[in-house]
Amino acid sequence: MRFCEIGDNRPVFGTDRKTGIGYCKNHQYLRTDISKETILQKALKKQKANALKKDSCKVRSIAIDIDSGNKEMADKHKSKSDLLKQADKVFGDWIKNRDTKGGKITCVCCKDEYLPSATDNGGTKIIQPLHFVSRGVYDLRFDADNVHAGCCYCNLKMHLNPKGLEYQRYRKFLVNKIGETAVEEMELVKRKINKIGESQLRTVIEHYSQ
Repeated sequence: MRFCEIGDNRPVFGTDRKTGIGYCKNHQYLRTDISKETILQKALKKQKANALKKDSCKVRSIAIDIDSGNKEMADKHKSKSDLLKQADKVFGDWIKNRDTKGGKITCVCCKDEYLPSATDNGGTKIIQPLHFVSRGVYDLRFDADNVHAGCCYCNLKMHLNPKGLEYQRYRKFLVNKIGETAVEEMELVKRKINKIGESQLRTVIEHYSQ
């Protein structure tokens, strides 16, 4: 009969499969081939591993969809934030294209002309989509009458002074284009609670991508 190899006279209860050392029942905790984790620790570790595996599979699935050219499947995985960014980009490009005349864009506020690709000294694009009613009002965020191409300088001034000269010039432009009544209706919309859903964003993307 084998006895515990750490000087104990008790018989060996189990042998370490890594070192070959035999331990009695009281010293089994010294074995290197047995996990010291509790049942709860093991369960939490397994749960975390499964979660990581699930996330990894989801990311791999998105990558496969994109690589295979399955844009429709890839879009289904996009968050609302991603869809909003894409909708803003597609709509903004559409606005700039609509307002380009003779290869140039005339700012809706100051009437200065710029090339669509023009940048300032810092490399920032000068031409931006200017929202008459703030882009935070989702009911009009993607309304073609509410948005026109303009320069970043006037856009900043409108943000800093919402009722200033730039706003008044923009308003005058819109009144001449769509009428006083339509402009007043647009100004009233910003008082309402506005929300936008993923399906609406997908519709915007599809419509202005054409």
